[in-house]
Amino acid sequence: TEEMLKEVKVNYEAQPQAEAFLHKVRKIIIEIPVSKKSREYTHDQCAIGDVKTPLPRLAKTPVSFSFQTPTSVNLVGSYLLRTQAKPVLSIDVAVEMPIALFQEKDFMNYRYHAKRSLYLATVASALKKALPELNDHADHMRFIDWQCDANTPVLELHPVLQSEDASKNKTGKKKSRAKKPCKFVVRIIPSLATDAFSASRLGPNRNAVRRRAVASALGGENVQDDDGADEVSTPHYNAAVLRDMYYNTHMTELHHAIEKTPGMTDAIIMLKVSGLLVRVVYIVWVLRSVGCL
Repeated sequence: TEEMLKEVKVNYEAQPQAEAFLHKVRKIIIEIPVSKKSREYTHDQCAIGDVKTPLPRLAKTPVSFSFQTPTSVNLVGSYLLRTQAKPVLSIDVAVEMPIALFQEKDFMNYRYHAKRSLYLATVASALKKALPELNDHADHMRFIDWQCDANTPVLELHPVLQSEDASKNKTGKKKSRAKKPCKFVVRIIPSLATDAFSASRLGPNRNAVRRRAVASALGGENVQDDDGADEVSTPHYNAAVLRDMYYNTHMTELHHAIEKTPGMTDAIIMLKVSGLLVRVVYIVWVLRSVGCL
């Protein structure tokens, strides 16, 4: 066990490139100019700068959005808790959207998801303009589904930094800088304050997507809005909104748990390694079962 932990543990003190890149990212995000006027966006017209993000298929009403400075930009996840396992160093950054960006009932009918996507697209546009490390290839910055949910994307950054070769050529000058992909990935995750919406209205037995909104998105017009009466509950939808509201709370609880039980850090790393091995064994079994191995 000790030998395995030595092999998979990350040396956080030897990550100067990652730390420098994170400082640059945070500075760029908090300095994004505030929008002077609101603008309306639709599913087919949702580009911010040269970055386009897909909006959820809402009712036909356009989404009004204006960017505002984030309340905070903080590290979250296993990088902060020191529970990373090699080989890939993943760094999660939570960008807390201000409460003023949303109205009381924006959690309903994918309105929150639409504003969330537009907020993330604004951040992506600013980072793309300011960071040459992301401009070489499309895969260096991309939207990915978060927790297998296409309606809550996150921004994944794969920076390529220049490293100067210390050796010299025949003329005595240093060789040109070479671009090498970094051994870390940064994910920008939009988040909310815990009091952004009423948690009681997002319980697993509550409905937050009205039939009228769904019918309108599909081209129908004759479904009456009965204010939630006899509506089917939307637990997965509700959980996605709550997840964004409780990032900081979860991080605080995990931090306290690790402080009380220091061995918990190694236990989490071992669980990650075990989970990876199980997935590898499963993939091999599937390939053999279909005759590929």
